[in-house]
Amino acid sequence: MAKLSWSEALLLIFFSSYFWAMPGAGAVKASRLLTVAVAEFRAESLPADLQVLRKSFPDALITELGRARTVRIVEKEFLEQILAELKFQASPFIDESSKVQVGRLLGARVFISGSLSMLNENLVVRARLVSVENAEMLGEAETVGARQNILGMQKDLARQISYKLALQAAFAETAGLEVSEMTIAVYKDLERLRELAKKLPGLGLDPARSRRKSDYLFALSLCDKILDAFPKTAMARYYRALFSLHNEDFETADRESQIAQNLSANIVDNLLLRGNLFFLLNDFEAAAAAFREVTEEFPGEARAWYALGRVLAIQGDKPEAVAAYLAAMERAPIIIEAETNLQTLLSGSEGLALLAQLARQKPELYAAASVLRAFWNNDRQPPGDLAEQAVKQFPDLHLGYYMQGVLAASRKQYDEAASFFETCLSLRPSFAEVHRELGLLALQSRRCEEGEQHITIYVRTANFVNDYAELEKQILRCKKRK
Repeated sequence: MAKLSWSEALLLIFFSSYFWAMPGAGAVKASRLLTVAVAEFRAESLPADLQVLRKSFPDALITELGRARTVRIVEKEFLEQILAELKFQASPFIDESSKVQVGRLLGARVFISGSLSMLNENLVVRARLVSVENAEMLGEAETVGARQNILGMQKDLARQISYKLALQAAFAETAGLEVSEMTIAVYKDLERLRELAKKLPGLGLDPARSRRKSDYLFALSLCDKILDAFPKTAMARYYRALFSLHNEDFETADRESQIAQNLSANIVDNLLLRGNLFFLLNDFEAAAAAFREVTEEFPGEARAWYALGRVLAIQGDKPEAVAAYLAAMERAPIIIEAETNLQTLLSGSEGLALLAQLARQKPELYAAASVLRAFWNNDRQPPGDLAEQAVKQFPDLHLGYYMQGVLAASRKQYDEAASFFETCLSLRPSFAEVHRELGLLALQSRRCEEGEQHITIYVRTANFVNDYAELEKQILRCKKRK
């Protein structure tokens, strides 16, 4: 890590003490995570060929900041959905007060926005960090460079922001690509490959592969184009392996992933691909070993924990599978399949038997598993000590705080309930049910606009809503009382 100047060191100390001194930060401190929202950057008269950077710069920033084990990033798609649902202006242009409002609704402590512009032949990228708690600007970051050095500029901006947020982020190298040589055309091709890869599952084969052959062939042609110019581009090798794998050309996938590994050993996606290749070949011992290696080297990687859980469940080791799925649920980005698979393991009479087995063999998992089963069974009031114990053992698992909040609300301890719900929100901004509870508490306190916004998020994002009419009545009653 680069050596800090005295001013940067003092800023780090200030921000750390400032954050923990925030009102209501006690519950968040228990989870050890700082929740950050990153909006799309504004482009100020950028040439057409650079417009792609409006989204790619914040995406890269999210990726780099997400490597810090003490940060939780609000899911980009969810942030954009909420901005649209609540009729805010387009995300690059929302004003400071709107940033604070959106941040509070999504449990974020810091909102980051930015802009891109040209200065002569150089690209200028600026980012602003705003405290959601009190609307103060926490700092700015700026990087200037040639368009051939986009990856280096992205890394520089992420480092500056990490210092200002007192984060110890692990920054990836540039994956075998000489950044001084990269053209905007190569960068755009890599971005296109990244977008195409978003649709592919991390474990198993693409269920739509029979009708996506043309996408695979297009992606492979992009890889060939990049590698013709830059043969040592590890990410292009990885993408060639990835699309070959889903094209069921396992031999090419194996060869290209090994080349990518030799070029850049720290590409997490490539390590996961190696595990998936073993999984598809039914070599579950090798797959488990590969995924376990990723969890050891990158313990914050949710996808590796989920994949390990899948393999362990197939091998019949259900207690260890529960442990892996819980680890996946604690981390971000959210792996919905981890919840679904864990719910399957804990359901019915077999789930009860598994809970009894956990109580005997892995008591450290019992409380969290019991709380999750209760939630999925629509039992919102399990024994209070179980919810409290789940939080102690899994401080970054959102449902423990949610259940504690429900218990506190049932006892009319509304301030305590709000604190638990807010911590739950910061850990999982897209968790629909916590928006319902926070909305009801806000309506009860006659904060009608805030309550209505939370209820709107709940209604738009919940899988199933059976009390919409009653919620509408409560919103109307709140407005009439004001």
